[in-house]
Amino acid sequence: MNARTSQPNPAPVAEAYRQCAEIAGRNIPNLYLAARFFKSQVIFNAFCAAYASMRMIDDVVDGLPDREALTDVQRKQLLEKIQSWLGNVRDAFALEPAEGPIWLALSDTFSKFDLPTDPWENLAAAMAMDIEMPYFKDWRTLQKYMQGASVAPAVVFMHLVLTKLEDDEYICEWAYDEVVEATEDLAVFCYWTHILRDASQDLEIGENGLVYIPLSELTQFGLTPDDLRRMKADKQATFAFKAMAEHLFRRARTHEQKGRQHLARVAQAAEADRVFALNFLIDIYSATLDKIEKIDFDIFAEDADLSIDEKRNVLEYTMAEDDVDSDEAMEIFESVFSES
Repeated sequence: MNARTSQPNPAPVAEAYRQCAEIAGRNIPNLYLAARFFKSQVIFNAFCAAYASMRMIDDVVDGLPDREALTDVQRKQLLEKIQSWLGNVRDAFALEPAEGPIWLALSDTFSKFDLPTDPWENLAAAMAMDIEMPYFKDWRTLQKYMQGASVAPAVVFMHLVLTKLEDDEYICEWAYDEVVEATEDLAVFCYWTHILRDASQDLEIGENGLVYIPLSELTQFGLTPDDLRRMKADKQATFAFKAMAEHLFRRARTHEQKGRQHLARVAQAAEADRVFALNFLIDIYSATLDKIEKIDFDIFAEDADLSIDEKRNVLEYTMAEDDVDSDEAMEIFESVFSES
């Protein structure tokens, strides 16, 4: 079903995976933290290769100083860079990797796992949207963007959660469309949470900051991107922003509830350690929403991101719900943050 010809020279491949793990773990994103609970080193390596390759282009686009001020020539150059990156993904899939540790590791991952290039194709489309529009017009536009920015890495994560080693082959018995169906609402839930949590911090990116809340949502509550910048400067949210944030909070909860309906079937199909990693990931984002509600949706006055202690509390909650070795899980958790 998969297991195409593997890459030669295991020592360079191992070093490539090590470098991918460093890139994937930079700033300890939640997806990486959850993946650390995968017991299979091969599956963890695959996650790191996929995630590092995605961060490579995401970091380029996020690092732009001012998207609104891009000239036509600059936009064209950036779109070409995205297509070049996607070409390297396709070459890795064809087991003809470009130079560099990420491409070597990704090619080795494609040789072992029956992953399509669809998540990377969707991410490229989302990055192109970032280049072509400084703001999202409405919810439908943001949904389209989320297919690459959020659903794409989440689908790879879910695919690996559902993968099993059988007769020396790594096999996911679910069709790709089934994996997407089981992932989509959870990914949207996590991304809405991310947007709410980081709305203040995103305004620090580049010269004018980034605004991921759609203009239609802002307009509905009588707000503009400039209003967000003023709240950032004042370190206080207005009543209108809190009302909008509560509205988005409820939407995120709706996607969480829909997404959790798939978990029983996933749990029946996946290894226990990966089910635990998935549950921990979802619990982190759910606890983040709890914190946003607790601070009365004023993300300009208080940091809505979970502290290490708060994430440790989430881990303890997830361990209480799942049948895992709590000492081992806590040791993994502590090692992640001690390495940072």
